[in-house]
Formats: sequence, structure tokens, C-alpha cells
Amino acid sequence: MPRDNREAGPDGVTRSPDEQKRINAVLAAVFASAAGRAALDYLRSISIERVCGPHATDGEIRHLEGQRFLLGVISQRIAAHHREESRATSRPARTARASGASDPSAAA
Repeated sequence: MPRDNREAGPDGVTRSPDEQKRINAVLAAVFASAAGRAALDYLRSISIERVCGPHATDGEIRHLEGQRFLLGVISQRIAAHHREESRATSRPARTARASGASDPSAAA
């Protein structure tokens, strides 16, 4: 029986690792521009940075927490994409010497 390698993402939904990476890359691309960063700043200002006073109802607090959760998911996915990209660029290139091939410059 094939092994299921699906994993839960920051949104709690189980998907394949490739699908998780695809979603992370899409969100990173959407918010990569100056306009995208401004949109994230705006969303942060109306959710994470917003404080409810003692007058807030249960419904208002739950609504705000939902907004915070959604922005958190977006931010976590963007960060995951950047981590993956940095790992991919920091991996050493496989050289001929590392692959076991002889070094042609050493044959002189």
C-alpha cells in the first residue's frame, strides 16, 4: 500500500508537500510587489494590530480572530516559501569532483 505523505499546512488542511509548496509560492508571488506588501500592511493594521476594548461583543472578537488567523496563514505561507527558496539557493552545486568524475585539469 502506498505511503501517504500528505501534511497539514498552517491552515490545518492536509495536502501533498508539492501542493503546499505550490500554494506557498502563489501567495509569495501575489504579495511580492510593493502593492502586495502595502496590502499586507493594511490587512495587518485592521487585524493583528487592532485592539478591542471591553465593549467588544463575543461575535466581534471571533470575527477579528478569524481575520487574524487568515493573515497569519498568509504570512506563514510566504515565510515558508522564502525559507524553501533560501534552502534551494544555499545548497552547494554538485561538481564533477563531488560526483566522482575525474578532474580534467588534474590530468596535465
